[in-house]
Amino acid sequence: MRAFQTRVYGSLPGLVKRGPWVVRLRGIGGRLPRENNRGGPRVGKRDDRSLEDQLFYQEVSYQVRPRLFALDIDHTLTGDDHRITGPNVAAVARALEEGVKVTLITGRRYSWSAAMFADVLGVTGPLGCHYGRRVVDHPSGEVLVSHPLPEGAPRALIDAARPFDDALISLFLGDDLIFEQLPPGWEATTLPQFSVGDLDAVCADRDGEIISVHVSGLERTDVVKAVAQAGRRLFPGLLDFYYSPWAGDPGGLLTAVSSAADKGTALIDIARRLGVDPSETVAMGDSVADVPMLRAAGLGVAMPWAADEVRAAADLVAEGGPEDAVAKTIHALLEGGLEDRSKERDQDAPEDGPGSP
Repeated sequence: MRAFQTRVYGSLPGLVKRGPWVVRLRGIGGRLPRENNRGGPRVGKRDDRSLEDQLFYQEVSYQVRPRLFALDIDHTLTGDDHRITGPNVAAVARALEEGVKVTLITGRRYSWSAAMFADVLGVTGPLGCHYGRRVVDHPSGEVLVSHPLPEGAPRALIDAARPFDDALISLFLGDDLIFEQLPPGWEATTLPQFSVGDLDAVCADRDGEIISVHVSGLERTDVVKAVAQAGRRLFPGLLDFYYSPWAGDPGGLLTAVSSAADKGTALIDIARRLGVDPSETVAMGDSVADVPMLRAAGLGVAMPWAADEVRAAADLVAEGGPEDAVAKTIHALLEGGLEDRSKERDQDAPEDGPGSP
């Protein structure tokens, strides 16, 4: 079994950057030392010394290559047109052909959404949906894990939004999207599996099946802020909130879900169902919702356009654009590392790393 090595340098130009730090990958396998929800040191962690004093070199050996890729969909696998790009389709196909398992862990629902993307990629088995609050087998559609909102939370969130005339409110009852009223211009749409219904009745009759509540203020940020504040006050520590753009409101949509699970717990559950140790996984994502998944994986990879918070949670930042960043990372890891990024710099870097005597 081939051993790979990872070299980590402080703040050298041109390497793969993690915040002020940079990571040079020689291969993948095992867990990168880092701070995460299970503890342990992080390679490249900053301290209170000056940057010059922090320059260092560290090498870590690994014994295996990745056995599972866990991929976010939107703005990770997809391009600006919300379709999975050709290079990413080809890279996933190569991984599957070489015996590496692939799963999708997304904020999307399974039906009419994650399932369709899985079909495009040829991915089968458990998928993480609804920001990891559901794990669903594909293609059977069997729900393997479900974490609905806490009892009473859907009604409380809806009540917090109703005083605002501009608020648009909807919820996911399982995979069924139910609006209190349709967004402007949606009357003629053919969006599958959505309906207009009595949300009070849904909350009364099927409270324990509601996966998420969504609120938009039609570009009024005070609406979503008020709802999030009410949720945190009434259900402290029990809810997570995500804010993202959507078709009905370019200004953004607030999504409230249970804090009992996330994309990280979904990754761990899926890995174990597939017989893979979480340390043998690679996760890739671009948003704050992906942070738990990046931390839970053996190797967390942030997209180049990810926010600072996401990049800081990752072990490295991918190279490339929306059409091929995932593809480049998959190909490099399947080939044993990312050595092609540093061949020229190897000639100049001191053998014992920067700052060595």
